Amino acid sequence: MRLPFMFHKGLYFYASLAFSMLLIGVSTGQPINLRAKSMKSLDFGDHKGQLLTGNVSFEQSGSRVYCDRAEYDPQSETLKGAGNVRIVNTDGATVTGTQINYNNRLQQARVEGNVILKEGSLILKAPWLEYNTQSKIGWYGGGGFIQDKETFLKSRRGRYDPNRKKLFFRGTVILETDDYLIQTDTLVYETNTKTAYFSDYTQINTADEQIILNEGYYKTEQKQGYFTKGFTYVAKNKRILCADTAFLDKENETGIARGRVWLYDSSENWMLYGQKGAYRKQLRYAEMFGDALAINTQNDSLWLRGDSIITEKSTNENFNITRGIGHVKMMQGSTRTTAQRLTHYERDSTIQLRGKPVIWDSLTRMSGDSIDIYLKNNKIRNGSLFPNALIINREKGDYYSQIQGDSVYYALDTQQKIELGMGIPQRQKHLLHQRRYCGQCRLLGGLHQYEIQFSTKQNRPGPFLRQTPWNPVSDRPNSRRKEAIGTLYLGR
Repeated sequence: MRLPFMFHKGLYFYASLAFSMLLIGVSTGQPINLRAKSMKSLDFGDHKGQLLTGNVSFEQSGSRVYCDRAEYDPQSETLKGAGNVRIVNTDGATVTGTQINYNNRLQQARVEGNVILKEGSLILKAPWLEYNTQSKIGWYGGGGFIQDKETFLKSRRGRYDPNRKKLFFRGTVILETDDYLIQTDTLVYETNTKTAYFSDYTQINTADEQIILNEGYYKTEQKQGYFTKGFTYVAKNKRILCADTAFLDKENETGIARGRVWLYDSSENWMLYGQKGAYRKQLRYAEMFGDALAINTQNDSLWLRGDSIITEKSTNENFNITRGIGHVKMMQGSTRTTAQRLTHYERDSTIQLRGKPVIWDSLTRMSGDSIDIYLKNNKIRNGSLFPNALIINREKGDYYSQIQGDSVYYALDTQQKIELGMGIPQRQKHLLHQRRYCGQCRLLGGLHQYEIQFSTKQNRPGPFLRQTPWNPVSDRPNSRRKEAIGTLYLGR
């Protein structure tokens, strides 16, 4: 996830310069030294002032002010200038307009009429600019426009407070560069910490991404952001992230989302839900916490729930690994799965279940201390259970068959029915040197009787010889209710 650089590195300096250019008086209210081609007395009623025409100018605090004509009232210490108003700073920056009003007693200046500030590559345009020479606070209104090379900022109002070292932009704020476009109603920039604050609906667009937030801040130097009251991230690669709050660290490529987290990847039809999410791009690692839920809607929908769900890339091979931890539940079609831990390897489509796993559907129930599953086309094809393995399969009606042993291998047909089962007795490993198999595997037949042949020549069991119809267990004579001793293959 990439968050854009919120402010051009010099934008705060230029905006503050726009207001400081109006510094034409000092806090002591010192007299103004006026110059002009023509000066004459001007009647203000009960006192006299000055009317100046032709190249009017005066200098205060390092800035020289020019205009075509001006009226100065020494009693109120106010000056009104008009015509080709121009303020020139010693560093070459200029402000132009059509009128200027300056109150030396209040230490406040105002330039009006198509105001333009220029300094190097920066251009600021506004209907008017005001500046207080004592508080050093400046502001503009009526719709302002700032351009610095390829960076553009528009807002209805703007203000700079050097005491708090903050720039305020309000009213349909638009910040545009070659890389991104920010649209908001309120934007505050803290010049000493280089931090941008948002307190209203904000939308950030890049060529590949869109970010929507309501409140938060972004540190432009550290490239870190924290956003609250709703956060949405939309990528053109068809990924969407929503959360109540989010923290992003672009430099370290990490992120944390909290509160009603929702992640959607339409390219792979995955949706993730949880109360907290974490992301580390360098480690190619993402985790969802808090009753996490993952849903894949491709073909047969797959649901995966757990205390946490982790996705990561293999460290030495480029394939995905998905893990479910704590109270894991999985559902696909009519198949249900429970376990304490689940690991899915995308490379060979295998699933490992640990911690008293159980798999069941309308025909089959499988359990064991551990279960491995191989998938094909998102359906179970074969796998193994170990130890304490148990498979119960519904044959027809109320008839069932059962395989139990220390380890069981199974295969399912296209109808998800068992077509091959192999049970290995518990003590098999200890008796291989006797070239025979021993232990206990039980087959309780439903409709069929399974006869088993044992082989002692090659350390492997022989196949069963035949299947014959058999009545339900409850109808069998006691002499025919028996357990098969040895390794058992079950097939149709």
